[in-house]
Amino acid sequence: AETAHLTPQCIQAAGQRRHSLQGLLQAEAGDGLQVAVGSGIQRVGRRSPQNPGHVGDAVVQDAFVDEGRAAVVGRPGGAVSLAVGMASILSAIPGMKGLMPYWYNFALMFEALFILTTVDTGTRVARFLLQELGSYAYKPLGRHGWLPGIMVTSLMVVTAWAYLITSGNISTIWPMFGVTNQLLAAIAFGVGTTILIKTGKTRYAWTTLLPMVFMFTTTFAASWELIRMFLAKADQVSTAVEAFTFRIDAFLVVFMALLAVVVLGDMLYKWYGWLVSGKVIENKEGM
Repeated sequence: AETAHLTPQCIQAAGQRRHSLQGLLQAEAGDGLQVAVGSGIQRVGRRSPQNPGHVGDAVVQDAFVDEGRAAVVGRPGGAVSLAVGMASILSAIPGMKGLMPYWYNFALMFEALFILTTVDTGTRVARFLLQELGSYAYKPLGRHGWLPGIMVTSLMVVTAWAYLITSGNISTIWPMFGVTNQLLAAIAFGVGTTILIKTGKTRYAWTTLLPMVFMFTTTFAASWELIRMFLAKADQVSTAVEAFTFRIDAFLVVFMALLAVVVLGDMLYKWYGWLVSGKVIENKEGM
C-alpha cells in the first residue's frame, strides 16, 4: 500500500513553535491519492487497494505532536477535518471513487459559504437591533437608511464578534454557535406551533410541539454544561485577560438562554389563553 506524502508546517508565535492541523487532498492520474494532514505527523493512513479513495483510520494518529505531547487540541479548524471526512465517505459510494477531490472542495466551499452567510446575516440583524435600541436615545439611529448610523452600529457589531474570534478558539466559539443555532431552531418550532393554533389546525400542533420540547430540553441542558465549562476554565487560566474572556463567553450563553426562556414563556402564556381560557385569537397576520 502507498502512504501519503507529509508536509510539515510550523507556526512561529511568541517565540514558541506551535503546530496547526492543515488538510490537503489532491488526486493525480497515475499517482493516485495524496494526503497531507497537519504537521509533525509521524504516520498516516494507507490507501486501500479495493478503494483507492479511502483514507485509512490512522490518518491523524500521532498527528498532534509538539515536543512529544499533544498540543493542538482545540486549535485546528473543523473545516478541514469535516471536508476530509465527507470526501472519504462520499467517495466510497459506488461510482464515486474518482470524485474525492471534488467532494473535498465541495465541502470546503459549503462550509465557507455557510459561515460567511451566517456572519453576514447575524451582523445585519444585530445592527438593526442596535439601531432600534439606539433610537430611544438618538432618533436618527432608528432610520435604517441613515448611513452614519449604519456604519457606527455595523462597526460595533463587527468589533464584538471579532473580539470573540481573536480571543477564543474553535473549542469555545463552536459550542456557542451550536447553542444559538439550536435555540433558534427551538423558537422556530414554537412559531410553527403558534401558526397552527391560530389557523385552527390545533390537531396538527403536535408535529411541531414535540420537536420544540426536545430542542428546548437538550439545548438548555447543553447551555448549562457550557456555562459550567466556561466558568471552570476562567478559574483555571493563569492570566486575568483569559479569565475575563471565558466569563464573557459564559455571560453570552446565559443571556441567550434567558432570551429563549422569555420567548418560550410568552408562547406558553398565549397558547394557554387561546386553548384553555378561551381568549379570542387575533389574527393580525392575515392567516
